[in-house]
Amino acid sequence: MANDSGVHIGGDANLTRSAISGRDANVVNSDTSVAAPADLAQLRRDLVELLDQVHRAGYELPDKDGVAANVNQALQEADKQEPDQSRLKGILQAVSQAVTGFGSLANTATAIDSSIDAIFSD
Repeated sequence: MANDSGVHIGGDANLTRSAISGRDANVVNSDTSVAAPADLAQLRRDLVELLDQVHRAGYELPDKDGVAANVNQALQEADKQEPDQSRLKGILQAVSQAVTGFGSLANTATAIDSSIDAIFSD
């Protein structure tokens, strides 16, 4: 008989405000209620909130300072009179990758990242 020491999920799963823990003691908290920003002003507010979440992260986020620096860089770009869409997109993709698996941080970063094209389509 095989040693089954992990959590296995198959098929579809709809999880809201859930926590999953694996044998390496990492806990992933999920909050799927993050709305994507609809305009540049909301994008700026959401980046400030994301930066606050990074600073308040109570779990071990690898390269927390680097992630915070990237969010700061995105915020500085978004604060410009004419932000560079591709630069913002690149920074936010890097942030999204860095926080993958970190619950609400990942949800917020992904929502912001996925909204860039829509915000700048006008």
